[in-house]
Amino acid sequence: MDFVFTSRKQVVGAMRRFLSGRRPKGESGPRRRHSPARRRRRQAAAGRAEWRNLMPKTKLGRWAGGLLAVFLVLLIALILGRNPAGLVPETTLIVILGICTMISGIAAFVTGAVSQVKFKDHSVVVIAATVLGFFAILILIMEVLEGISWRSTH
Repeated sequence: MDFVFTSRKQVVGAMRRFLSGRRPKGESGPRRRHSPARRRRRQAAAGRAEWRNLMPKTKLGRWAGGLLAVFLVLLIALILGRNPAGLVPETTLIVILGICTMISGIAAFVTGAVSQVKFKDHSVVVIAATVLGFFAILILIMEVLEGISWRSTH
């Protein structure tokens, strides 16, 4: 098959089609296969894409992840401080620790929700911060309702 090109633009277009593996109009036959090395690079890039989805992409998402870590550390300290140490719930240290835990949980929820809605940061860390922060809000609401009901009965 002889090719007759009348301009440089036609030559460049034909070379691009040839190098990209696309077939010219009307031509049939097997497509060009990618090399095994290129397939390995693409698979490795897909694996990196999964890892990238784990970590937040925005600054607000990183804040949500940090506040989630603070919330979890304070929650563990609160649980360990009450049970093995034998501290009573009215101790000043336990009250301050509980308040700080709730504040960091609510802040993780707010920053995670804003990061998801405004900046479309749907990483695993941001979603976890939003979910666990929502649970912190639910716990706070239950504590307030329990306090109100306790005061009304005593």
